[in-house]
Amino acid sequence: MKFYSVALPKRAQSSLEFAVLIGMFMIMFVVFFYVLSDRMLAFHEQRNARAANDIIYKVQNEFNLALKVHDGYNRTFWLPLELYGREYAIQLAPLAPDVPREIQVEYVNHTYVAPILINLTLGSQVVKGKNRIEKYMNNITISPD
Repeated sequence: MKFYSVALPKRAQSSLEFAVLIGMFMIMFVVFFYVLSDRMLAFHEQRNARAANDIIYKVQNEFNLALKVHDGYNRTFWLPLELYGREYAIQLAPLAPDVPREIQVEYVNHTYVAPILINLTLGSQVVKGKNRIEKYMNNITISPD
């Protein structure tokens, strides 16, 4: 069995090498942008989680402060209307009595939850914008202001 090699003209060989080189660069370009977009997506997800958790921590800190101070305490605090230009929802759930409550923040198709370790009066609610927290007779109430 004999093998014959066919010699390509120099111009055809150069064109073929150039096409292979361009193909390799295209593959590297696609892989680079895939990795870059994956990193950007992870960065935005972390930023969103951090923003939602910051809202939760702010409300928890207000509860903890009200718990530690004397009766007659009241304070107004502000929650942003949007996070990074996007809407979010915040609520105290569940609304049933004698059930442990939690703070829920819904933001960018995720729900972030943290427990409330104090007893709140029934009817307490937290909203975006201005909120008032009060402590009378060791009962803590939070309501829109």
